[in-house]
Amino acid sequence: IGSGIASAGNFFFDSGSWVVLGTGVDIWGNSDSFHYMYMPTTGDITISMFVSSFTANHPWAKSGPMIRASLSPSSAHYSAFVLGNGSFTNQYRPCDGCNSVNDQTGVISL
Repeated sequence: IGSGIASAGNFFFDSGSWVVLGTGVDIWGNSDSFHYMYMPTTGDITISMFVSSFTANHPWAKSGPMIRASLSPSSAHYSAFVLGNGSFTNQYRPCDGCNSVNDQTGVISL
């Protein structure tokens, strides 16, 4: 999604778990630029996720589930992220092309 990404991400299934190696510039503002694993879906969904490890190269590096309206860089989305600084945040873009909103809710321990 987007442009300006130096290297591609990767993902694979290992011992009953998905391993996701994402890369990118950022998920923020009114347009995103990143690689990630996605699965198309329609209707109501439930997502369960456990982050067992997270190697962050920046305090705002992000790991977590994201629901997007489309694969457009400016798509509306909702995300629940563990951040590289050890905190948890909900981030969302309420409409296509709108600015992102951050709702940082507290510190967690990995």
